[in-house]
Amino acid sequence: LFGTLGLALSSVPSFYIMAIQKQVKLLPLALRGDPDAGGLLSINYVSGEHITGFTEGRPLSLGSVTSSIDFPQVVLAALIVGAVTFVGLLLCILPGIVIAILTWFTQFFVVGKGMSATDAVGASIKFVSSNLGEMIVLLLASIGVFILGALVCGIGLIVAYPVILIANTYAFRVLNGDPVAP
Repeated sequence: LFGTLGLALSSVPSFYIMAIQKQVKLLPLALRGDPDAGGLLSINYVSGEHITGFTEGRPLSLGSVTSSIDFPQVVLAALIVGAVTFVGLLLCILPGIVIAILTWFTQFFVVGKGMSATDAVGASIKFVSSNLGEMIVLLLASIGVFILGALVCGIGLIVAYPVILIANTYAFRVLNGDPVAP
């Protein structure tokens, strides 16, 4: 076993090892930086564009984006959803897929509604369950857009990913009865 591991490690190109060493050296410097990376976090566009007011027709302002986000709750929600989904995937894959779909909007509730991580998980499960038909259509449409983006040698994903995120945000706002820009 150790001989195989040593052989595998010896075949790793040296530039990968140098890159890892540089990342390890940069970690202490990164930990001393601003908690919000100088306002340059992209977490909002992974958790939902609704916090920026994009779907309400407001311009993007980095100060307004990070001012109302409870980062510990965002991280806790991601850890809870990730851990539960992982356990579900270990239990014959299908339970993990179901959990991932039910907790799909957890970050939207944490970031957009200011909920705690545990309340947001419950709210997401209730939200997806009560709008199951719309969620299935949104999921299938998202998968279709993703596949179309991937078919163009992956370059189409540059357009597909934001379109999917905006569609998710739009669905979240409309199904919650929140205002949406015309």
